[in-house]
Amino acid sequence: MIVFFEVAMHGPLHVCAAQDPLVDEAVFQALAAKNWIWIIPGSCFVQRDGKTYNHAARKAELAIVQATAAMLSCYVFDGNGRDAGGVGHWIVIDPTGTIIHQCGQVPKSFRNRNGAFLQEWRRIHLSRQGQGPPRA
Repeated sequence: MIVFFEVAMHGPLHVCAAQDPLVDEAVFQALAAKNWIWIIPGSCFVQRDGKTYNHAARKAELAIVQATAAMLSCYVFDGNGRDAGGVGHWIVIDPTGTIIHQCGQVPKSFRNRNGAFLQEWRRIHLSRQGQGPPRA
């Protein structure tokens, strides 16, 4: 899985905003399919009707990612770039909405020290493939 921080796609300047983010997403989708990986492109500035928007809500970000994880019963990886690209804060939320990892810099990779994340992911993944009931 490759995770880009917010505004990484075109950068933090409004003048570099995407005209059509669906075109950009299609490029990432093609790369992901070709390489059999997950690519999370992050948010971007978008130009619409002469105005610039970023579909990321920074002030409410923690509450949003915790609610999303709990509501969808999934893990959520949330990352910000540094300097003009964000505040440099990365968090991982589990399906209950609990923060299980956070750091104040862009991580090279996420490693779960006790293995709980990977064990839970395997349990859910195998149960969805019909290879037995989920075990706690």
